[in-house]
Amino acid sequence: MIERVTDINAVPEDDLKALGEGFVREARVPGGFKVDVFKRNWSMILGRNMGAMWIIRNGKIQGALGAIMHPDINDDQPVAQETFWFVAPEYRGGTMGIRLLNEFETWAAFHGAKRIISAHLTTSMPEKVARVFQRRGYYPAETVHIKVL
Repeated sequence: MIERVTDINAVPEDDLKALGEGFVREARVPGGFKVDVFKRNWSMILGRNMGAMWIIRNGKIQGALGAIMHPDINDDQPVAQETFWFVAPEYRGGTMGIRLLNEFETWAAFHGAKRIISAHLTTSMPEKVARVFQRRGYYPAETVHIKVL
């Protein structure tokens, strides 16, 4: 079952840490995962109604998606942007990721987004996820590169 997170402090910290560390490890995100920073930032985002987060759990968190809403810098139209979308490897292969994406898209439309921006990891099933996006009407627009200084 999908749960909408309204209070990040109500989500077990160990679950957040395990999923976050799995995400940054798989994504090769520099700096690692700091659960206290994640909780502080998401507390502010959720508290100011600037975004939304959904989790799927059965005892522990198996997958999650977080998104923010912001005005496009070029035309001021509302844009919904996925900030993370991750299903733990042992729970992949079913519909969990798609169900999270459906929640995000429904939320974005309900809140008047004119566009959705979403990304996928080059380190985790990039061809499969690209096909999912394309079947749903997304198109590739940009590739992100990271340089550690």
